[in-house]
Amino acid sequence: MEISRNLFPALLICAIFACNSNTQKTTFDSKKWSKRDSMGYVFRDTMLKDLISHQKIKGLTRDELIALLGKPENYNGRDKQLFYPIIQHYTPPVRAKWFIVQLDVDNKVDEFQIVDSNNIKGR
Repeated sequence: MEISRNLFPALLICAIFACNSNTQKTTFDSKKWSKRDSMGYVFRDTMLKDLISHQKIKGLTRDELIALLGKPENYNGRDKQLFYPIIQHYTPPVRAKWFIVQLDVDNKVDEFQIVDSNNIKGR
């Protein structure tokens, strides 16, 4: 009985850290940004805030952006938009989060946005 009393706080602490692992922030790193497993991109969600806060994205050429982030998952040539998936869960709970980059007429980054299905009104 004494062992289980001492074990409970340790298990509780481990559970708390496990639950908080998705909310941790990671410094942006191009190699980690591209790391993918069977569930999707491993580090993108935790790096996104650092990417938009500390990396100069606006004004980069298309080639410079691709050198930094890799090839986009989708590219809309007509609208000059590059799409980078952050989260893609297609089993319940369904969720998609994208980093979308808009290029100007000179193929330089004009603006970017984060689109998250969790933040869509009416859901």
